[in-house]
Amino acid sequence: MSKPRIIVVGSYTDAIHILKFTPPTPGKAGSLVLASSVKVGRSPSLIDRHPTEANVIFAALENDRREVVSVKIDDQGKGKEIQRLSALGEDSAHYWVGPSEVVVANYSSSSVLRISFASEHPQLNSSFDHIIPFDSHPVQFSSLPSDSEDGQASTSDFGVNMTSRLVRTDSRTANGGFREKVAVETGSGPRHLIVHEEYLYMLAENSAELLSFIIAPVGSAVETVPLRNIPTTSHWSSPHTEASELVIRPQLDPYSRTVGTHILVSHRNDRNPRGDAISIFTPYPHFEQVGEVRPGLRSIEGMRFSDDGKYLIVGGVEAGGVKIFEWNGKYKEGWMKEVACADVESPSDFLWI
Repeated sequence: MSKPRIIVVGSYTDAIHILKFTPPTPGKAGSLVLASSVKVGRSPSLIDRHPTEANVIFAALENDRREVVSVKIDDQGKGKEIQRLSALGEDSAHYWVGPSEVVVANYSSSSVLRISFASEHPQLNSSFDHIIPFDSHPVQFSSLPSDSEDGQASTSDFGVNMTSRLVRTDSRTANGGFREKVAVETGSGPRHLIVHEEYLYMLAENSAELLSFIIAPVGSAVETVPLRNIPTTSHWSSPHTEASELVIRPQLDPYSRTVGTHILVSHRNDRNPRGDAISIFTPYPHFEQVGEVRPGLRSIEGMRFSDDGKYLIVGGVEAGGVKIFEWNGKYKEGWMKEVACADVESPSDFLWI
């Protein structure tokens, strides 16, 4: 019998949910059940794990107190809140967890806050090391993928159609500043970001496009160069469809970082009776759309591959709950096959523990 996997679910409710997934075996179907829920406050919509404590996760809350919480999960899938701190901003919905810090991008106020880990892991320091101010107008930020080798992070500024790269300027205090800003087309709505090889892929929410850039090396005078923009919708999509989430399924072959690698883009607000679509792309050097699937969900704002890339968990905020698919990566085989599902309200993000 397969050992159950624990999956943590962020949501637009007041709780973090913990699921147990038992993979299918020959002659026996897979299963997905709710193990527990931890009430933490309004909309723990994005979650991420501690860099060294695999059973500790962080969530930023979109509440009036502007908080970041940490939750510890045991082997049975039971969770317990262990810490709660203010993020000193408005709607702290996005953040990045690094080797020694949590960097919070406050969604509606104009700042990025760095909170370092305390010496007694997995606690966070109650005093804050550095706040990076942005322009004073109302802006919105997205998640912060990191170039860990050079102490950089990137954030997309949804309000002014700009992407900023932040770089550590003092290794002792981890102060940060702007390295460069990359403008995108007005109204496109830059949102989620991923970095693969020397390329940056950015999801434009409003225009439903996948943007691509070559990342400039650290210390060079060369700026980040925009490349191709590819629409993420198809002729089957309704006119008001928006892009919503971006994930990458890396090739696990140690001899290749591109062959077999796929980038997935989910959508919302599509009036197609089969629900919202997930578009499938290959990265550079052959950057193009190669497929599309409709998993029977409405408003897909959360997707995450298992660490081995075998399974993809997907959630529908408006309808469909949570589904797990076995990924085959082949067009002729439909790309993926559903193996388990569960009824979870408004799922928005996932972590495989």
